[in-house]
Amino acid sequence: KINDRSDGMSLRRFIDDNNSNNAYDNEFVVSEMDNRNPTGDGRLTDKLGSKPNFMVVKNNWKLMIPKSASSNKRDQMYNIAIDPFEMNNLLGHNGASASKENVGKAEHLKVLLHEWLERMNGNKGLYSNPVFNAGEGHGDIAEVESRRTWRRLPIWVSDMILPMGKPAHVGSLYVRNEYLYIGRTTHGNLSVNSIVLEGTDSHLIKLSGFLAGSIKTETHKRVIVTFQGSHDDFATLDARIRVSHSEGKDIIIELHTCHNSRSCNDEDDPVGVSL
Repeated sequence: KINDRSDGMSLRRFIDDNNSNNAYDNEFVVSEMDNRNPTGDGRLTDKLGSKPNFMVVKNNWKLMIPKSASSNKRDQMYNIAIDPFEMNNLLGHNGASASKENVGKAEHLKVLLHEWLERMNGNKGLYSNPVFNAGEGHGDIAEVESRRTWRRLPIWVSDMILPMGKPAHVGSLYVRNEYLYIGRTTHGNLSVNSIVLEGTDSHLIKLSGFLAGSIKTETHKRVIVTFQGSHDDFATLDARIRVSHSEGKDIIIELHTCHNSRSCNDEDDPVGVSL
């Protein structure tokens, strides 16, 4: 009997420009590498984490980290729109000097990787069982979750300018979901008092998910940002998100959209942000 079932997922929605980013962010790329080779006597040529093993790319941003939380190899992050040859590691020599916005983006990319590992883990524990790393480490999910060589912050946000990808035509409306992440890595709790919309087109945006509450150390929350409107509405969107919190002045996050009918690509995404 022919088994025509597949564990793959169709990419047709991307070809047809009909992806609304529903349920979770699915517009990023993960690459997995393992530099170890079998020696023929039951051993491997190197140790886990001796080189970067995971790469995650979202819009202009690229993060590379090893599978081992304790690896002494340098984590690397680049803005490939302005640094295509990857000469300037935005995490610096050891991550301690990285800017707040770059730390926030590193946390964001790590969260996307961690979510992907959870989705792909399966019943056999492909990314949670150390057996799939030849018994080394505690499983990729645990190692990635514990990995942090950059400095800790009382509050980090994934984007100060949130790129809104090209919306899908659903019925009579254009629809698009994006995801904003907020977290804390220092000790103590972060209190988020409110997350609200501002701007003349704020009525076209709906916020859901985490909108207020406490964020504990080493954790994060996700805000779902949904656009519903016409194509012209999307092209001229004037909207921003205000985050009121316990660690200082409010954070303003601008929503950035494509301004023509072609697909959103790296040239459309902002490359300079500040926190």
